[in-house]
Amino acid sequence: MIRDLSLSAITITFILIAAVNASGVDIDGGFEFDEVYRNYVLHIPPQYNEDDSLPLLINIHGGNGTPQQQETMTGMNTKADSEGFFVLYPNGTMLPVGYFGWNAGEWTHSGVDDVGFISALLDTLKSNYKVDTLRIYATGFSIGAMMCHRLACELSERIAAVAPVEGGLTLDDWNSCEPKRLIPVMHFHHRYDANVPYYGDPTKKYAPAIDSVMRHWAQTNGCNIGPDTFYNAEGALRQRWTRADDSCEVVFWTLEQGNGHTWPGSPTGTQELSANDEMWEFFKAHPIPVEEPEPGITEQVNPHVYLDSPAGLISQDVITVNFSLDCPGRVVIKLYDVSGRALPTLLDGTLDAGEHEVSYPSWGLPTGVYLLRMETPNSTATQTVKILR
Repeated sequence: MIRDLSLSAITITFILIAAVNASGVDIDGGFEFDEVYRNYVLHIPPQYNEDDSLPLLINIHGGNGTPQQQETMTGMNTKADSEGFFVLYPNGTMLPVGYFGWNAGEWTHSGVDDVGFISALLDTLKSNYKVDTLRIYATGFSIGAMMCHRLACELSERIAAVAPVEGGLTLDDWNSCEPKRLIPVMHFHHRYDANVPYYGDPTKKYAPAIDSVMRHWAQTNGCNIGPDTFYNAEGALRQRWTRADDSCEVVFWTLEQGNGHTWPGSPTGTQELSANDEMWEFFKAHPIPVEEPEPGITEQVNPHVYLDSPAGLISQDVITVNFSLDCPGRVVIKLYDVSGRALPTLLDGTLDAGEHEVSYPSWGLPTGVYLLRMETPNSTATQTVKILR
């Protein structure tokens, strides 16, 4: 267990290792988790400010890799600086199987709680930076990809979608993979990968057949339409499974050219496609869904928060939210557009029990319908907001 996630109790060391410029900045940090010091690198894009929340991509290194090596190999910081998202590079531990990596399954013989570590790391970053908690994604390479699959199984309430590269689902019992919600998966694998064979190796628990992995994800997500097939201009094969309601998709890219166990689109990898470009377009389409209530209906997960406008809000220049709390605690109020994109946060603070009113200027927002979401320690409530001019 982590000893304490509060800023007053955790010793977090931040070392500036790059100057603030158009290429963003890297921060080196760490904390003690389960009596072991764990470290990471966080890349902050130049678009970051203290007013707007940005998406975050967890990028997990391969066997005997490091955060810095993963940065260099994937070139993900360039994409982050262009699109405006954080990149988190966590660091693994030494495994009993003899190399540095991740507890991606029983075959590693590791007792390290890497899922817990990454969840604690997300808490740490959330308390220090404006992270959009509906747009946290994960990718990884080799055993980092295997860890990425495990996160999809066990941390789907926090991670919106995953895109592993050259590593499959390696839990002994796939039936133990029970995401708490539908989780979109995109996977990249080279047909001639000698390290993690595309067709699997029954003598190696870390090497299931990748086609079986992807069909398992399609079944887990209820994606019973497909797979449809598509070849891009360079010959890469895409297979895609979907649902009738379009609420989830599973995408499998098969690569044929160039080196096998590498990152697609990197200087040493196949040039059939850019994994960075493909996965980011995929991620943008799949934030954690915000359920929009029917007009005039307030959704309450727990009756500890009461919104005073059951018919929704109508605003011209100012959004005014009236609500009551029956217990004190932290309140976060966010606004989303119809695409699910998070807009500036209306409120993030601790309030007493009782009646409250929050006002926020809306003159800079276009005419249209928005969704307001309020989170408290005990409940969540949503309602529509109509901006009129």
